[in-house]
Amino acid sequence: MAYQRVEWQSGTKVADGYVEINGIKHTTVQPQYSGATPINPASLNIMDKGIFDNSQDIEQNTQDIQENRNILNGLASAGCLYVEDIQCRNLFNKNTITEGVCLNGDGTTREASNFCISDYIPVKMLKKYTYQGLTNVGNETYSEFYSSNKTFISSFQQQTAINTITIPIGAAYVRFSIRTSSSDQNTFQIEPGEVATDYTEHKEITPTIENSLDSDSTENVPSVHAVKEQIDSLNSIVLYNNSTGSKETITLNDSTENYEYIEIFYKNNDGQFNSLKVYEPNGKKIILMSVTPAGGTTNYLKSTRMTISQDKITVDTYLETGLATSGISVVNSNQHYITRIIGYRPINN
Repeated sequence: MAYQRVEWQSGTKVADGYVEINGIKHTTVQPQYSGATPINPASLNIMDKGIFDNSQDIEQNTQDIQENRNILNGLASAGCLYVEDIQCRNLFNKNTITEGVCLNGDGTTREASNFCISDYIPVKMLKKYTYQGLTNVGNETYSEFYSSNKTFISSFQQQTAINTITIPIGAAYVRFSIRTSSSDQNTFQIEPGEVATDYTEHKEITPTIENSLDSDSTENVPSVHAVKEQIDSLNSIVLYNNSTGSKETITLNDSTENYEYIEIFYKNNDGQFNSLKVYEPNGKKIILMSVTPAGGTTNYLKSTRMTISQDKITVDTYLETGLATSGISVVNSNQHYITRIIGYRPINN
């Protein structure tokens, strides 16, 4: 059931035949109860003093939620998932493969008569996916990760028939080499999560509202935040990538003024990794910070102040402070190394 919040003013009284708000009686409400049974709020029809009839809104909200339930039922009956976005459980579409080629593991391909490669399969970075159904693993069966603009990031060799992988930072797509000589394209499946479920053929989903649920639960309906994260992942661009890291001025692939926010991934000289999100980044001053526990009661607090200006991130000042019960030591040293920067475009771009 959906409810709309109604703000009742203080000093409200309910009696037989009227509602009194701050001394003003409204006789439009007929007695709806006897004894201590309260009036059903959905029956109120008071158009004065800022209190409005909300029964129509409640009815419309209920219809909208019912349509969402209908869509969920239709997807469930089709063997598909509705978690953060609408998609088939098996993300691999054998009808979009490219035959006669395989992946080299470095972003290039070569001719191979007994292979095919999948299309670019959308994935979410740092999420886990499980693949299965390969009868020939290892030996040239590479998978490759790509950014949102389909730039090669990294690869791995498929060593087991069933395997769970974690999508690396910056990746928005994955592709697979699949042997056609053993018809693996008819058994291969990749799906979200860490469990390999029964094979289901990929389906293109068009939501319908033909079925209904008896339950009033809407807990499976995705939040606005979850939907925005999905859109953000498709609009992400790798602006800087350096596995070693740099503590000097960073030059990005594009100006930060073109992005709603950026995420900066960095590490310190002790091997600790952190990240920082900066909204409306162009022109901002930021501070990269990390803390390293040392021996005894000593901790090292490291900070680097930087300025973001269009396609440059420059170092301003830096400090490394040793904190201990015996005292404080300060060293003028920059110990932060930026390894990757990802830009996220506005949703409407």
